[in-house]
Amino acid sequence: MNKKIILFNTTIYLIIFMTACSIFPDGTVNSAEKTIAVTVDGSGQLKGNLNDAIEVDADNSKTVHTGDVYDVKIKPVKKNKEKSDINAEKFADYLNLSIKDFSYNGNGDNFIYTLSDGTKYSDGSSIQYYSQDDVIRNYRIYISDNVKNDFPLNELEDFSLEEAKSKAQEVFNLFPYISISSEPIHAYAIDAEHAQDYQKKYKSPNIRYYIEDDKMHPMTEEYYESNGQKILWNKSDEVYYMEYALMLKDMQITYKGVDNSSYSSMEYIVRIVMGRDGLKKLEINGLYDIQSEDKISGEMCSIEEALQSFADSYQYTSQLNKKVITDVYLAYVPLAPVGEKDPVFAAHPHWVLQTETGVTSNKNGETVTSKREQIYLVDTINKSIFIGR
Repeated sequence: MNKKIILFNTTIYLIIFMTACSIFPDGTVNSAEKTIAVTVDGSGQLKGNLNDAIEVDADNSKTVHTGDVYDVKIKPVKKNKEKSDINAEKFADYLNLSIKDFSYNGNGDNFIYTLSDGTKYSDGSSIQYYSQDDVIRNYRIYISDNVKNDFPLNELEDFSLEEAKSKAQEVFNLFPYISISSEPIHAYAIDAEHAQDYQKKYKSPNIRYYIEDDKMHPMTEEYYESNGQKILWNKSDEVYYMEYALMLKDMQITYKGVDNSSYSSMEYIVRIVMGRDGLKKLEINGLYDIQSEDKISGEMCSIEEALQSFADSYQYTSQLNKKVITDVYLAYVPLAPVGEKDPVFAAHPHWVLQTETGVTSNKNGETVTSKREQIYLVDTINKSIFIGR
């Protein structure tokens, strides 16, 4: 089915008239009795309200797919040592290192290469590399639900996000057979000041992992008290933590798994950490082989229908925890029935609704408000809804 990008010269109003809103004693709202008004404008923004507790203020620029849309069956990539050897050599050359040792991981899915500086690169069903700096700092531990609050800077001093993205593209060019989104879906500047604040805030001044038997183990606070080691953040330690999407048939694969007991899902995402002096971390998870594909028959539901389905599914929403839909786009969601020994994932497009929810808590007598991200996946054919995890 061909979809063309439509530029709206005038504002289109989606108005679905229902009866007046009813508010229950606990503050919830019945959205089935609420007028829904959403504006779709030419700048690619969705604005409006689904009910008193669900607001829409979303980027709509990625929502229209410009080519044929397919149902695609995919399987995790099979291990290929010859290809992995080539990848490892190119990767080591990029880092100006050499390969000094080789092994398999426990189940044989990945090939593990020890580089000349002692770090390890693994290749196969996923691609992973952790620098010595990442082993010390474990950057991912800083990326929590409150990451936007914990690390509010958009740019690091004397090291722009564009420069970090350019460095990331150099790494991606080492793997031309893997389709990766041109822009990150998330990018966070981890600066020294806020990293120190994070450690104090979460009472974890000694966050660190070590590798033994090819597994990562946490070093406890007691370990540091006995060894006198502390992790300090200086300007030279600052990094950009970025997440990119894997692409399938020129459309993003959702980076979230599905929280549903009937289906299994894989993590399809690229994580890369860039510092001023180069690559700190790389994870490419969810590599796949296409097994078969068929054009989708029938019409996919519209943005408006997806939003209506979401509103119908969340009729009783607390005003205290108001949801704001901040992004809406199409993405492939690969699912396989639970229990299959060697699953083939059937992937077809869903509307992805990225939301932020205000969460208020009381800590030491002080009221703290933060934002928590969540995504919901609306099937474009039957409009059923999955929660991302």
